[in-house]
Amino acid sequence: EIPVGGFDNWFKLEPRSSSSRVQGDCHLILTLTMSQRGTELCKKMSGERIHELLLRQLLEFENPDFQEDQNSWSGKLSRHAVTILSYHAMQVDFSLQQKAAVEWQAYSKHHHFRSVDYGFLLQLLEGLDQTLEFNVLLKEQEESLGDNFVLFIDYSWDLLQRMRHSFPFNDPVALKQLELMLRCLLKIYSMKAFQVVCPLHNQLHVDIATVVKKSTAEWYRKMCDKFQPKVKVRVTV
Repeated sequence: EIPVGGFDNWFKLEPRSSSSRVQGDCHLILTLTMSQRGTELCKKMSGERIHELLLRQLLEFENPDFQEDQNSWSGKLSRHAVTILSYHAMQVDFSLQQKAAVEWQAYSKHHHFRSVDYGFLLQLLEGLDQTLEFNVLLKEQEESLGDNFVLFIDYSWDLLQRMRHSFPFNDPVALKQLELMLRCLLKIYSMKAFQVVCPLHNQLHVDIATVVKKSTAEWYRKMCDKFQPKVKVRVTV
């Protein structure tokens, strides 16, 4: 397997038999070059968008059998998947910022269908925040990032609304995931990029309090209905 950056190494020549006089060193240089074909997909989509679709397909392939009662997936890809993504990133000349943005968007969308460990998602957010230079983003990239933040936040509120089911209080692993989810939200709300692309959002503590109050009120009503004694009315003639 040729590394993405190529291969440059010296090898000592060894004789194949005792009578051979072969000796010396061999300098082996291998480089990988690619050319992008003018396919219809390439004409319709940017390299960044194609890379996101490629990553999402690989996520579907590598994490196909997730069950709701299983622990969240770590997000780690196989060596072969990483190689494919590295080759394509080199082909489209990806910057660190583009790579961080695409990874966050692909993994967070995948998380809606098959749970990804929130610790891993938090790492992606931190990497995005460190590399993101908002003033160099195109308008399309700004809109895509803003839409992605909103999708993730709305999905988090939905889970928090059902937190007694999504994060059972007697399950330490689930509670840890709840903590990490809140840390992901805190990270998003504190990012300058989020404040620019989503300026109409409330402060985080306000949104959390609203969701928790609504969830608690609904849960209380359900419990009252469930345990309310049934009164039998006898009608005498």
